[in-house]
Amino acid sequence: MTYITQIVMGLSAAAIFIGALFMLSPSGNMNKSVRYIFTLVFLCACVSLFLKTGKVDFKSFSSERKIDYTSALKLTETQAERICAAALNDNNISFNKISVITDINESSGIFISNVFIRSDANPDQIKKIIKQTVITKEVTVE
Repeated sequence: MTYITQIVMGLSAAAIFIGALFMLSPSGNMNKSVRYIFTLVFLCACVSLFLKTGKVDFKSFSSERKIDYTSALKLTETQAERICAAALNDNNISFNKISVITDINESSGIFISNVFIRSDANPDQIKKIIKQTVITKEVTVE
């Protein structure tokens, strides 16, 4: 849908610009040649709009492409840390640091393997809150 919008906006902008140039074009002997050049410029603008959106990257269809999970793992860790921090703050539990370790299972799914929390609060209460908040194998409170 964005490609269609880009084409329509590009054609509209080119038409307005060329229309303004037609109004400013000189009358007389030069009129036909100047308008011919403006028409060619408009056609080139139209063709370039269609060529830019018509590009297809056939490399993206390759099934042999390796997937890099490092950014997804970091994003999952960051989100899990924020969720755990919000859950502890909602329960008025103070903490110094939260660290989350993620891993990838056999079906290429990302899961939280361990949550480390540094806090002086009751470890059992913290573990209960974290296990209710995120799905993890282990919660470690130091």
